[in-house]
Amino acid sequence: MPPTLSTLRTGDRLDRRLPAGQPPGQATLAAFAMAGAPDQREVRTLLEALGRHAGVLEVGLPYSDPWLDGPVVAEAGAEALRAGFRTADLFPLVEMLRVRTPAAITVMSYWNPVRAFGPPDFARRLAEAGGSAVLLPDLPVEEAEPWLDAAHQYGIRTSFLVSPDCSPRRLALVAAAADGFLYLPAARAVSGHRGGLDVPIGEAVRRLRQACGLPVAAGIGITCPQQAVALARTVDCVVVGSAFLRLTQADPGPGGIRAAEALAAGFARALRPQRPTGDPGADPVPFPPA
Repeated sequence: MPPTLSTLRTGDRLDRRLPAGQPPGQATLAAFAMAGAPDQREVRTLLEALGRHAGVLEVGLPYSDPWLDGPVVAEAGAEALRAGFRTADLFPLVEMLRVRTPAAITVMSYWNPVRAFGPPDFARRLAEAGGSAVLLPDLPVEEAEPWLDAAHQYGIRTSFLVSPDCSPRRLALVAAAADGFLYLPAARAVSGHRGGLDVPIGEAVRRLRQACGLPVAAGIGITCPQQAVALARTVDCVVVGSAFLRLTQADPGPGGIRAAEALAAGFARALRPQRPTGDPGADPVPFPPA
């Protein structure tokens, strides 16, 4: 008997893969790739490979005006749109990843594609496919009610991008609305930044943990496992995207995917340092299948 919306409980997988308050030095790897880039077949292979090492897969929804993204992610979105990707193509991809990987599947999208598709239809289709959460980085919390109503109806978690300089009032609003995770930029820059991490993460994370008990993720500008290890002293999740996409864009096909998977494995090992080689629990995704 196929699962129904009442039995899918898609957020449960996110809870297992991304618990809040992980021990210092340990964190979940979240791996980002753009849906449909460079085409639908190759991104399936890439995300399945990343899902062997990441506890969370963050799937980007292509958009024609990616004003928050750097050139690497923007080019991936443009590739997908040139190849004919449409919003409806997202849901079969999510369903495949839910079946073929143990990772929690989240979607990152600008608000306009979701608004155009219809928030209730988007949330329903994502829940049916087995997605866990959505991050809408350009949707202000004050304007999020149409999405939040739809997400609550179908059991989809909502995550928010939170500025390290967020005012106490806005942070309280975000903490009340969010039920996925809080995404903290590690650099004051667009995605793909390579100039170092310039956000005082420790103080920012302390403020977020005082506001709510949700997991805290950090992303933007993370290019190597050493940076991830430093962030894992305070955050629950490290998000990496452009570092993988650079490899696949430089070498399209199997070679680039192998290189991206090797980098993901390195990140995963660095974020779970306590597990010795040969330990039967040494799977880089340290949780049982959903």
